[in-house]
Amino acid sequence: MELIVNRIKYKLPNEEGLRIIVSANKDLMFHFNLSYFKKRFLIGEEKKIDEWALENEIDEDSYIGFSFSRNAAEEYLELPFIKEFEYYYTLWLLANYFKSTGFLIQIKPKGIDLSCFEFINEHNDFWDVYKKWDFKINTKYKELTFNIGSSESYISKDKIDLNEDLGNISCILSNKEIQKSKHIGLQKSKVVANRKLKTQQGLESSKAPINYAFRYKELKSFFNSKLKPSNKIMFHSIGFDSLRADKVSFSKNKMLFRNGQTDINPITGMRNYGVYQDVPNALEKQFIFIYQNNDDANTLYKYLKNGYKGFPGLLPYVNIPVTLANSIEKDKYKRLEYSNINTLMDEYKNFEEIELSEDYYPNLFAIVIGPFNKDEPCREYFNLKLSLIKKGIPSQFLNYENIRKSGVFNYHLPNIAIGIHAKMGGIPWRLDSPKKQELVIGFNQIVSEEGRFIGSTVFFDNQGRLKRTHAFEEQNSSNEVIGLLKIAIEDYLVQETDIQRLIIHYHKSLSQKDKSNIERVLRSEFNLSIPYAVVEVNDTKSRIELGFDPDHDFRMPVSGSFVRLTPKEYLLFNNNRFKEVAPIGVRDELPLKLKIHFADEAGFSHRELIEQVYEFSRLTWKGLKQRSQPATCFYAKEIARFKSFVDEPIPDNEITQTTPWVI
Repeated sequence: MELIVNRIKYKLPNEEGLRIIVSANKDLMFHFNLSYFKKRFLIGEEKKIDEWALENEIDEDSYIGFSFSRNAAEEYLELPFIKEFEYYYTLWLLANYFKSTGFLIQIKPKGIDLSCFEFINEHNDFWDVYKKWDFKINTKYKELTFNIGSSESYISKDKIDLNEDLGNISCILSNKEIQKSKHIGLQKSKVVANRKLKTQQGLESSKAPINYAFRYKELKSFFNSKLKPSNKIMFHSIGFDSLRADKVSFSKNKMLFRNGQTDINPITGMRNYGVYQDVPNALEKQFIFIYQNNDDANTLYKYLKNGYKGFPGLLPYVNIPVTLANSIEKDKYKRLEYSNINTLMDEYKNFEEIELSEDYYPNLFAIVIGPFNKDEPCREYFNLKLSLIKKGIPSQFLNYENIRKSGVFNYHLPNIAIGIHAKMGGIPWRLDSPKKQELVIGFNQIVSEEGRFIGSTVFFDNQGRLKRTHAFEEQNSSNEVIGLLKIAIEDYLVQETDIQRLIIHYHKSLSQKDKSNIERVLRSEFNLSIPYAVVEVNDTKSRIELGFDPDHDFRMPVSGSFVRLTPKEYLLFNNNRFKEVAPIGVRDELPLKLKIHFADEAGFSHRELIEQVYEFSRLTWKGLKQRSQPATCFYAKEIARFKSFVDEPIPDNEITQTTPWVI
């Protein structure tokens, strides 16, 4: 099996006569610390650079600008071209080519080598709309990867005062985009609207899901009309590369449901067999409703109690009876009908003093209905969820607009039921894998509105049972990773007699220092000599790499397909297309980028680590649909996001440590 990937081979022009030019005024495309820059040259050239720096009163720590030319002007220092600068030369050629065709450019944005903005239309008197194209250069293999970064990027027509509180903003200057923090002395500039500006200016971007077949046509058209005509870089006429693809073992698709029954699809598995493990003491569980509109609460209660269309009800579906919690007032139930979202927390505090006066309620579950948006949750969501968790009460938040969509709300109900079941301590389904003495740890991070980095970690056994969670400030992440690794092993050994292997799912590359610290903890703290591996899981989904199924009209590849991009990097297609002929309604999903570290010397096969990531992607229990990100990283990301919105520590209790309370 082969997949088409969005990579093209290229060839650079002859380098004869090419020179590196250097400026003291930083008016060129690239910038380096002087000390770092000159270390790349031979001793004779280093001396020439030192003489130039002395003449221009530039110290070792100052930044200088550099670029390339075949006919340099006299005011620039000229240096011979060397292979160490081939990457920057390639980037320079691409950037100048797109500038010459009217694109705005961004040099080395986060995770990408080059972004180019193609003008689409005028939005209003203040903003224009651009399509953003992202590029990644691989000089070793002479390959260029490109994709659409955004179909709608808003760029200001006029320059904006950068002294205003705009948050992390990108600026347009002299037909190229730079980061504000990297440009000294810049006071005004055109800017690319970030989320804060979009909200302030009422700018809305469409969030249409990716369509693989259409995206393939867009990329081919861009290549033929924009890239291929370049006379600076030669591209092979055949276009995109074709790579051999592999698939995870069919057994890795299987999940266990009630009575040991297996299925590859949670929808049919739940319908035919039911949950793998019931909620402990399910008959004792009771619900409290928190809502703004009484009709919404009554409608939802009726649907959960009696079912609706294809959904049979909470009891038949996940074995949880819908029992309302009794109020302290006779013949009434615990419930809170709040006035509006702005008064929700004040009204809840009054409700808590009266109806939830005890410290802990192990058998209560809260259904909260309001104007809650899962993509942009409000502060009240986090504050109320935290207050409930302190009382030992897990919760399910619902948007009232969904309840009022009677024609489609039946599709939401199974997902709601799965979430309730998991948060109460049940196991909807688990991996059909033999038990191993293996610890799997997931780390992730998020940047809060205040710019603070927040880290989180989640520990599992190899069958996907949640063992412990933790959140911490990213500033302390290097020490915390090692400290939490120690805690994870200690907690694991309390429940298990032995640990034979360790796998870490991490959101970025670990350094050699981290590697040494891991080995030190294993040996000195636990006297363990066990194999370990780190799988770097791209934050959410691949930003730029894509693969297309040439045998099915360049559609999204079948779930479980993966291709090897480099000796340690893979692209895993983790979606709901389980069959060659996908049923109608399967939504296209972006793939997951993986990079494997320390595995070869420890005896792990890359396939087994990829298959484990794939297996864990089926354990998020946020609903019936398979998600791209593994539960290890998904839960860690959600906990990190939650921590970024609350100033208090997340309670350390049975709910937060053994259930997916945060979904």
